[in-house]
Amino acid sequence: MPLRSVDENQLGILKHQGDDKAGERAVILTPNAPLDQILSGDYLVIPWGVKPNTWSPLGTPAGTGPCIWLNTPTDPQQLCWDGTKFVGDTLELELIEGEWCLSGEVSYCFGTDNFCCQLFPYGYGFLRASGPEALFKIVHLDSKEDDKGRLSHYNISIEIIDQKYIYVQE
Repeated sequence: MPLRSVDENQLGILKHQGDDKAGERAVILTPNAPLDQILSGDYLVIPWGVKPNTWSPLGTPAGTGPCIWLNTPTDPQQLCWDGTKFVGDTLELELIEGEWCLSGEVSYCFGTDNFCCQLFPYGYGFLRASGPEALFKIVHLDSKEDDKGRLSHYNISIEIIDQKYIYVQE
């Protein structure tokens, strides 16, 4: 008889934080105070840009996400990628002959293929890349203590809730 049993199907599979396991992910939270109000079945919202919610559509420029926010003289405006350009309420940003051009309420070309760090016309500017928030359901919540018996961290198992336009990274 072997000294230990090894499940043949589990050979070479390592369980790490964030890996998929039957549609679940592991998250570690390290709060400053106990999370007394969180229970299994509650929801966890992960903003775009935080793993695993970092997906961007094919063709989006490097350093951007599915949407970008631009400062305008009146208020910030969101422009979303439609497959060829960023489109907002009153502004569009598209790549024309190798340079990004802003059109709509103002016309301006950046003269380069990267607009994020370039000078914008007066009153306008690049604010941030963004995208939709991902919603996860908490399956299991487990608190861990350190060697002195104090709260160290929480291990949380979460599963994605199907949402339109939300794709989580592996």
